[in-house]
Amino acid sequence: MPRTQSHPPSRVDPSPGRQGSFRSDRGYRRPVTVHVVSRAIVDLPDVVALPVLCAAVVVSLTVLFGVFTPWVVVPAIIVGTVLTWRWRPPRFRVETAWTSALVAVAVIVCWFAVNLRFASEWVDVTRDPGFLTLQGLWLSQHPSSDIPIGGAADVAGAVDGARVDSIGYFDDGDGVLHAQGAKLVPGLVAIGGWIAGTAGVLGGNLVIGAFALLTFFGFARRVVGQWWGLAAMIPLAMCMPMVAFSRTLYTEPFVLCVTFAGLTFLSSAVRTGSASAAVFGGALVGSGGLARVDGAAIVIGMTVALALAAFARRDGTARRRARRTYLLAVGAGLALTAIGLIEVAVDSPGYLADHIRQVVLLDTAAVVTALVGWTLTLDRPWARLRRAIARRRRAVGWIAFATVLAVGLFLMSRPLWLVARQSEPSTVVAWLQEGAEVTVDATRTYDEQSLTWIAMYLGWGIVGAAMLGAAMALRDWVVRGSPTSVLLVVVVMAPSMLYIVDVSITPDQIWAMRRFLPVTIPGFILLAVFAFQRLIASGVARVRSRRTRGSAVGMSVGTIAVFGAFVASVIFPALTWGQMFPAIEHSGRLAEAEEVCAVADGRPVVLIQSTEYLSTVRSMCDVEVVSFSAAPTAADLAEVRRVWASEVVVLSFRAEGVPWSDDPAPRLRSQIVSWPPTLNRRPVAPDVADSAIWMGEITVDGQVAPIR
Repeated sequence: MPRTQSHPPSRVDPSPGRQGSFRSDRGYRRPVTVHVVSRAIVDLPDVVALPVLCAAVVVSLTVLFGVFTPWVVVPAIIVGTVLTWRWRPPRFRVETAWTSALVAVAVIVCWFAVNLRFASEWVDVTRDPGFLTLQGLWLSQHPSSDIPIGGAADVAGAVDGARVDSIGYFDDGDGVLHAQGAKLVPGLVAIGGWIAGTAGVLGGNLVIGAFALLTFFGFARRVVGQWWGLAAMIPLAMCMPMVAFSRTLYTEPFVLCVTFAGLTFLSSAVRTGSASAAVFGGALVGSGGLARVDGAAIVIGMTVALALAAFARRDGTARRRARRTYLLAVGAGLALTAIGLIEVAVDSPGYLADHIRQVVLLDTAAVVTALVGWTLTLDRPWARLRRAIARRRRAVGWIAFATVLAVGLFLMSRPLWLVARQSEPSTVVAWLQEGAEVTVDATRTYDEQSLTWIAMYLGWGIVGAAMLGAAMALRDWVVRGSPTSVLLVVVVMAPSMLYIVDVSITPDQIWAMRRFLPVTIPGFILLAVFAFQRLIASGVARVRSRRTRGSAVGMSVGTIAVFGAFVASVIFPALTWGQMFPAIEHSGRLAEAEEVCAVADGRPVVLIQSTEYLSTVRSMCDVEVVSFSAAPTAADLAEVRRVWASEVVVLSFRAEGVPWSDDPAPRLRSQIVSWPPTLNRRPVAPDVADSAIWMGEITVDGQVAPIR
């Protein structure tokens, strides 16, 4: 464990001629400026946590109440940050921690700068990043996530086949469109839009990704030490899922950020009994529920970990303190999860209705787990069991160690003997199988391949070492009562097992790795580094203790081999990119949409056979829109013009099906770059496709005059 302390103020040297210098713990003096900067760098991975929490709560609440403006959000975040500033985990010594912290910060700054030029331009709704980005763009210009339908509702009511909703955007009959999902992450990047416009929204998730790397390092250094923590952060920063999901607007980097920030506070709470650390740690973990409806899965992991930590306390006073930590942390986590659920119910009721069964099951499981976990913190029911385990803790520790390894081997072996299927066939799976030129079986889920997918990006070295690290950490908790070990293992493994066993996602890459980024990928890396650190330290100690040359040489060779495996494992993620690193997801779509808005010039728009583009035009151009999934007649379009009582622009990605008054020509031509969907292999080269848009104006008789 790293050496931490409450950090009393450094002693000012009052001697004449020495004003403005500080005496370090080692006795030498350093200038005030150097000390302050060093202190700030060392504290930064812990300090960012509570401002992130304040921002998350403020954004969620202001969007919920329709007052998402700079004049409300920014002062509220500042006030929240000031009020919570004094609370933080125990601080590291500057003298022992500033160098590794400086390197970590430098790596993160370089990571952000390099990836910023490759930020996604995904502004069409084909998958989640499209509507998340469009929500961010909308919120950067509006105080509410509600998108008024306006006169388009009258058009849809008067003309058969006209629609006002589209993929990811629900018309719930209240005169507005509700975009899919929680609004926290779009709201966070919208703050970037206030600062830097569209570029600020598109690059906003890279800021969140940089914070995620920082908070991960903050927790990792408390588990494995300063430099080993840095060694854990580097493969996370280089791995394809972390980079891809930060360049594009996904919710997973935010959940990663708050989860590991929460673990930092919780590790302090379980060691010291600090009430503030318990509340903030639980709230940080629970704030993942502000971004995702499945955020309760990580809260369940936290609940189980804290319950086990309290259960293992042998002293009654320590157990009562652990019970208080449990109640405060779990209560805060469930409260934030509930706020997230309320926000989705208000701002995206159609989406919640579509997923109500899964949400109810998961949130019910969280509440039940909290109640059962509370019973584990009690004294009397478990006294005899605690004593029995304490007497045999070494044997129980080895049983736990062997059990974890056995489960890991079982899961890794599944591709050899299991073909996971579901009852209903999937047309998307069949399409992926045809593209991969494998036997078409549309009922396959590929759940058995989950660990293989993780190994594609991290390497089998990290996956195998992670299983060993989990076994070691669990044995540490059983034998030595290490609370940080049980937090690491259970909070990582509980939600990980949920998706490793049942992925519950379309199995194409890199999309499917969304399930594993928030907890599994960083957790596996940290557990692997934990295992490598233990093996190397043990090997070095044994070499030093050997008196005979032969045995020392043998141990040296083994230690060098383990170190080589560690270096190879750390480097592996950087070698997986192929030609994908410079690929900008949906490059070309932004310029295309901006040109469409320029042509529309505030006029209503009709989309023909291009319904998925409705949300792009409505959000970016801020004009009223209807769409036709089938080709409308000239009479239909004449009625559209009559109801709107204005000039109306027609847009289509196909020339066919539009009643043109003259031979049309594409108004826009673009080349769109995208990450290709692949089955059971990493993407290796981007796809490039041609895109053409035909535009025109509806005449009085319903024909469409081309706009060239």
